[in-house]
Amino acid sequence: MQGEVEATAGAPPVAQERPRAFGALWPFLRYAFIASIIVELLLALSTTHMYIFLDTALAGGEVTIEEGNFVDLHQTIFARLYLFTFVVSIVAYCRYYYRAMKNLTAVNAAGVETTPFWAVGYFFV
Repeated sequence: MQGEVEATAGAPPVAQERPRAFGALWPFLRYAFIASIIVELLLALSTTHMYIFLDTALAGGEVTIEEGNFVDLHQTIFARLYLFTFVVSIVAYCRYYYRAMKNLTAVNAAGVETTPFWAVGYFFV
């Protein structure tokens, strides 16, 4: 049974871990991915604006320093936002994956050959 203590002859009792629900992790993961997609789209729009600006400048059109600073500011802001949302999404996914692997080991699922820590660690190796 889950959550009970098993005892074998001559061995100390071992507490069985109970699986934990994903309820708190799933909304965070979903919103992190949605935020990442939105910021990536904004970065793509900003990059398109930068290409239009550079194309105008290379074609000999009239461009100002203020326009260049505006494009640079937007690129910087959206690139930093993208990096932030990307890291948050990675952390959220790793927490979700860790919890899934921990639940699989808690119910002694067949075919699980690694620890939850290394299941997540393999993404970074």
